[in-house]
Amino acid sequence: MSNEKELVALELSPLFLFANEEIAGFITLVSDPAMCKWVNDPGYGDAVPGSYFELVYVGRNFDFKGSCVQTTNLEDGNLETSYEIGVDLGAGFNFIEYKVESVHAGSEEMAASPKRVVVSSHSEIPENALWMAYYY
Repeated sequence: MSNEKELVALELSPLFLFANEEIAGFITLVSDPAMCKWVNDPGYGDAVPGSYFELVYVGRNFDFKGSCVQTTNLEDGNLETSYEIGVDLGAGFNFIEYKVESVHAGSEEMAASPKRVVVSSHSEIPENALWMAYYY
């Protein structure tokens, strides 16, 4: 991990689409069009295996490797999502890939959600990335 304590960083996606001065949708990068609804509204859209990407800007080189578990408390127990993180960001613009490798099954009360996510970085637009416009 980098030794410096402060890092200027900005997330630059998604790009919103407007109609009649209101947000009408967004443009995002995904590996599968089926991911668009979930990326836009994870509480109601079902997660599917595949990748989505965020464009970020960092003011200096930054690398991080680690893992964590996100726990969501539900009425009938906990739902855990594990993250394996390995990013090596160069100063300037980078793409972060969130690869959903497996999902928890959804139900009538809850959308399917990621079970395991691998996070990596790219200095250029990844080959498996598709520019998708999603309208509400």
